[in-house]
Parts: sequence; C-alpha cells; structure tokens
Amino acid sequence: MGVEDTEFDIHPMRRDEAAGVLRCLRDEYGDRYPHRIVYDADRFYEACRKGDTVSIVAADRDGEVAAHVALAGSVLLPGTMELCMGIVCKRYRNRSLMTLISERAFEHAIGNLHLMSVNSQPVTHHVYAQKVCAAQDYHCCGFVFNIANEGLFDPRDKEHRGSIALVVRMLKDQRRRIHVPAEVLPVVRRIVSDMRLEREFAVSGGAFPEGTSGIRSEIDDSLQFADTAVRCIGEDFEERLAREHELFVLRGCKASRLFLNICDHNAPAAYDIAKGAGYFCTGMFPGSSDCDYLMMENPMELPIEYDSLKIDERYADIFALIRGLYPGSR
Repeated sequence: MGVEDTEFDIHPMRRDEAAGVLRCLRDEYGDRYPHRIVYDADRFYEACRKGDTVSIVAADRDGEVAAHVALAGSVLLPGTMELCMGIVCKRYRNRSLMTLISERAFEHAIGNLHLMSVNSQPVTHHVYAQKVCAAQDYHCCGFVFNIANEGLFDPRDKEHRGSIALVVRMLKDQRRRIHVPAEVLPVVRRIVSDMRLEREFAVSGGAFPEGTSGIRSEIDDSLQFADTAVRCIGEDFEERLAREHELFVLRGCKASRLFLNICDHNAPAAYDIAKGAGYFCTGMFPGSSDCDYLMMENPMELPIEYDSLKIDERYADIFALIRGLYPGSR
C-alpha cells in the first residue's frame, strides 16, 4: 500500500510518541525550534499530562508519528493558547494533515478547555501558513516584527530578523469598555469590526493613580526577544518600563513587545510614555480572559524590513494601518 493510501489515527499524544514528535520537528528545524520543551520528551509529555500543553498527533498504520500540532498556554496571556509545534513529516505532506489535526486541536479546546480564544503565529516570509489560518477563520490582530532565530527564518545576513502575524480564533466574547489612544483608533476599530467584538470605546483622562503597576516580563533567550504584560497602570509605570528595558538590553534582546491593558482608563497616558520610550502600536489582542491588550513593540534600533514581508490579502489591511504608525523602516 502506498503513502497516498495511508489512513491516520488522530489522537492526543501518548507517552511513547513524544520521541517521534521530536524526530519530526528536529528533521525540519534542527535544534533551534523556539518551544524548547519539545526537546525533552519526558518533560514534554508531563506538560501534556498536566494540561499545560495539549498535543495532537496523526499516526500512520505502523504507529509512527506522521504529523503533530500542540496548544501551548501563556503565563502572560491567560485564557488563550497558541496553536504551535505544527509539523507534517515530509513523506506525508500534501495530504491536508495539518488542517485535519489543527481542527481536531480546536475541537479539543472547545470541548475541554475554558478558553477565550486560540491564537496562532504564522510566519511572514511566505503566505502559506497565513492562508491556512485565514481559511480556518483566524483573524489578524497584529504583527510581531523582528522575532526570529536561524531555525525558523532564512537570514540573509547576521542582522536579518524575521517577523510573524498574530492571528486569533475567538471561542467566546464578552462586552468590554476600552480606553484607546486616539492615534491608534483606526487599528483597534478595524480589529473590533473584523472580529465582530462587543466593545465600548471610552473617553479617558486624569492622573495616574497612586500605587505600583502590575507588570510581568518574560525573555526568550533563544529568540533574543522580550514580552511584557501590563495589567495595572500605576504612577511608577514610566520608571518600571525603563527598568525592564535596561534588563532586556543586558540580556541581549533585539526587540521587545508590550501588552498594555486598555481596559485600564490610564492606558492612553501609558501609551504616550511607551511611545516616548521607543514603542509603537503593532495591533490589539482581544483573546485574553482578563482584558484587551494594545500590542506595542520596541524594535531597539533595528530596521523593520516591511517590503520583504509577504502578507496574505486577508491580513493586508491591518498590516497597512500598522505600517503607517511606524513608517521609518524599509
């Protein structure tokens, strides 16, 4: 029986399949895939057993792993999981396996997980992954520029950094009151309209409240990239943001992203501070269970190579609006 006739058993990953998943990923990405947990089969399976990660495999008639996809949680963004670690072994490509197991993972999320959304991060050096996401009703909510490692992108020189789209498939929605800086209203309104979200746009003003800001950061050393989530904005926001930036520089980060809670009425003032510190708006993430986040990024003096990015037509409007906010790169 040929490969084209093979039937597949799609199911949650079993303990003895973790090594097969690693083989598939290593064959494609070597040792540089950013989700490092997959390189430790026992630790990876344990994360799945505890529910921190959901792993779905397609096994062939011989029980070998033919394809894999996972849902991975985020400490910074509760209520969403990333559809990631997607791989189809080379001999089984062009069989729509990725679509099949991605849908199975989404069905698992609906039936078993209390999530607000599932997100995915298709690359922008080609449009194939973006087209797959768009066909499965993932809507673009922004971009992450200059996030890369040599295993995921094709660098043209030492300084080249790749970019990704951030796309979301909402499982449910809740009406929220958001405080959006005037400069980025077109971006946020476009995302809200495209996803048909229930949002009330509020007018903000006043001084920062006394007390400390609720800020948490994570650094991915393999990507040389930092994420910061700001859930509560206090009078120390500017000082805290500066301290975080100093840490990112010391750790060798090439870019950093900020998630700013726009359900906090102080968000517009915090936006102005972040913009003064080198950040610009890259979208809005509505898929977290605690609040909506304005996404901002500090490219840390590296150029964003807009003209080299390949964007699917269904995500092009958001891309154009965001590029207009930071047009200085090439």
